[in-house]
Amino acid sequence: MTEGFYQAVKIIWDVFESMEKSSGYVYTGEQEAGKPHGYGVVIFNNGLQYVGKWADGLPHGTGRLTDKFKRYSYSGKWLNGIFHGEGSFELAGGDCYEGSWVCGLRHGKGYYRRSVGGWEYRGDWRRDHMHGHGFMNDFAAGTAYDGFWINGRRSSSGKFRISKENDYHGNRADGQIFGT
Repeated sequence: MTEGFYQAVKIIWDVFESMEKSSGYVYTGEQEAGKPHGYGVVIFNNGLQYVGKWADGLPHGTGRLTDKFKRYSYSGKWLNGIFHGEGSFELAGGDCYEGSWVCGLRHGKGYYRRSVGGWEYRGDWRRDHMHGHGFMNDFAAGTAYDGFWINGRRSSSGKFRISKENDYHGNRADGQIFGT
């Protein structure tokens, strides 16, 4: 998807991994065995803030992560410090993913909006790629595709809108369309 998306997720994982080794944060909330556990708020020196449920020192359950510089935010379910379950991730430029996460990856049903280039995708995801049935609308180009995807690429048969006046139903192979 976007480089900014992957960079933001990596920063988040690195911050939570370094929590035990660093004193670069302030935590207020419930604890167990000296670690965040239950409901709490953590503010990191780098501007990240997490508000929500914790288990054994990691975000676990429902929570919201924000960045004071407003570069990105995540609101949703967590499992052992990573996105897992339903959640919404937004980047400052307007890119947004809302849907299902598994082990920190977009997986299941979801909606992705790309502000630069002006397109959106709604459908199935597998391991962070558009995969299965989905619909993509490219507002800038005036085109759309409703069909099947494999690892982020249009595949197989589907319905293509080539222009506002011209729909195409058929197959696609190696980037070429075949049909009427």
